[in-house]
Amino acid sequence: MLDTVAALERLRSTLDAVVMPVVAEVDATDAAKAEGWSSSKDFLTAVTGGHRGGGAGLVRLARELTGPRGATLADLAGGRISRVQAEVVTRAVDQLPGDPVLRGRGEAVMLEHARVLDATALTRAGRHLVSVVDPDGDERAAERALAREERAAHLGRFLNIRDDGIGGVSIRGRASAEDGAMIRAALLPLAAPVPTDPGACGGTGTGPGSCGTDGCTHDGADPREHGARFLDALVEATRRLQSADLLPSSHGATPRITLTLGYLWLLHQHTSSHHNHHPAAADAGMDSGDPMSAEAARRLACDADLIPAVLGPEGQVLDVGRRQRLVTADRLPRPSRRALGRRRTHQLGQPR
Repeated sequence: MLDTVAALERLRSTLDAVVMPVVAEVDATDAAKAEGWSSSKDFLTAVTGGHRGGGAGLVRLARELTGPRGATLADLAGGRISRVQAEVVTRAVDQLPGDPVLRGRGEAVMLEHARVLDATALTRAGRHLVSVVDPDGDERAAERALAREERAAHLGRFLNIRDDGIGGVSIRGRASAEDGAMIRAALLPLAAPVPTDPGACGGTGTGPGSCGTDGCTHDGADPREHGARFLDALVEATRRLQSADLLPSSHGATPRITLTLGYLWLLHQHTSSHHNHHPAAADAGMDSGDPMSAEAARRLACDADLIPAVLGPEGQVLDVGRRQRLVTADRLPRPSRRALGRRRTHQLGQPR
C-alpha cells in the first residue's frame, strides 16, 4: 500500500507536468476568452475547483516551467518533485538577481534540496539561498516597504483642533515619522522640566496641591507630567514663531483681540465727565469670532494686537481700527475682514 501511494503521487506529478504546457498555450492564445470566459485565469480557477486566484498562480507556474525553469519541469515530469515543491523552487529562483547563469545554478541547488525536503523545509532553504546569493536583497525589500509606509503616512497626515465643549480644545493628528521627528526635536528643548528651589512654589508643606498647583510636592521638581510639558512646549513654540514675525502675511500674525464698543456709550464717555452713569459694555473676541473668558482675554492681551471696533445702535460696524497707524511694507491691515467677522458674530439689537 505504501508503494502504491508513492507511485500514485509520482503519477500525479507527471500529470501536472503534462498540464503545464497546455495551460501555457491556453493563456498565450486566449482560447478561454473565445469560449466566453473573461480570462484564462478565471477558466482555470473554475476547472480546477481551486480557491479564488488559484488560476492566476497556475498560469504563473506554467509560464516559468515552460520558459526558463525547464529543469524543474523535467523533475516534475519524472515524478521526483511535486507541483507544490515546483512552486517553491520557482518562487525562490525568482527572488535571485536577474543573471540567467546565477538563476540556473540556484535552480539546481533548490532541486537537489527538493529530493529530500518537504515544501515547508524547502521554503526555508530557498530563503537561505536568497540571503546568501543576494545579502542586500532583504535590506532593499525592507527599504521599499518602509518607503511605501512613509508615503502612506504622509498622504494620511492631518491635524484637527476643535472645541471639546467643556472649556478647552481637543487636538488630534497623524504625521509621517520624519515630520514627527522634526516636531519632537523642536519641542524637546522647550519641554524640559523646569525645577525650582524647594519651597519656592509657596506651598505650606501640608500636602500635594496646597500651593495651588496640582501634583506639586514642594520639593522644587516640575509638577507637570510629560504630556503637559509637551503641550506647553507647543504653545510656547507657537508664541515664539508669532513674535518672530516670520509667518506669511495672509492670516499669520500675533493674536488679535478686537474690543467692541457701542457708539452711544463711547460718545457719552467722551462728552461726560461722569463715566459711571453708563458702565462700559465691551467684550473681547478673536478675529475668528471664537468666544473666550475675560481672564483668557486678559492673558492674550499681554502679547496681542488690540484693535478697537465701534458699532452703532443696530449693531452696524461704524469703524474698525488697526494695530499700526501707518501701513507697513511687510503686511497690510485687513480692517474690512475684521469688520465682517465682528458684524457676523455680533447679536443685532444689543449694541456693545
